[in-house]
Amino acid sequence: MFESRIPKEVQRRVFELTLALYRVTDFFPQGEVLRKHLREKGNEIFGGLGEYGFSGNYEHEAVAVLAKIQALKGYLNVARSMRFVKSINLTVLEREYDFLADFLHGELENTKPSVSPKAEPRGEEKVKESLSTWEEFSVSEEKKTGLEPISEAMNERQQKILEHLRKSEYAKISDFAPQFAGISTKTIQRDLQDLVTKNVLKKEGEKRWTIYSFNGHV
Repeated sequence: MFESRIPKEVQRRVFELTLALYRVTDFFPQGEVLRKHLREKGNEIFGGLGEYGFSGNYEHEAVAVLAKIQALKGYLNVARSMRFVKSINLTVLEREYDFLADFLHGELENTKPSVSPKAEPRGEEKVKESLSTWEEFSVSEEKKTGLEPISEAMNERQQKILEHLRKSEYAKISDFAPQFAGISTKTIQRDLQDLVTKNVLKKEGEKRWTIYSFNGHV
């Protein structure tokens, strides 16, 4: 009879992390597609870890959950650029999902990661503190006064690129030309490549057949 390989402490953390993800995304606008995608990925990760070890195919299960964590982190990067909430909210979420990813990488290396206070740099009390203060996170100042059209990390063209992809999901360089009158294709290409480098977007294909979409899009 198989049972979960996830230690009780990790099970508790993933449960509280999933609740935290819901609390943070409550601040997103109603109907926002990122709200839906983040919650769906969070649920899939929660379910995948809850079922981990029951099939006996540990490697396949670990890789599947790692892929979902990577996709969720891509969505967090997009959410950070949209500035729906304070960046610290998303940073703490990302840090906790990185912890889960480290655990799974350890499983793939056939080692059992320790979740004792000595192995956790932040210590048990710090873990409890970080997971018990999610309700204190507030809406960003931008939310109160209207969203800033340009984030600190991205220029105005890149912001428009993300807005376009939120509606169309996939796009070629030529699809952006009508939005950037007087801007060369090379400049648009550089903006797109920068977003790919930042792990916000991914590209598939070559030259004029290159397609861009959100990293982790499903």
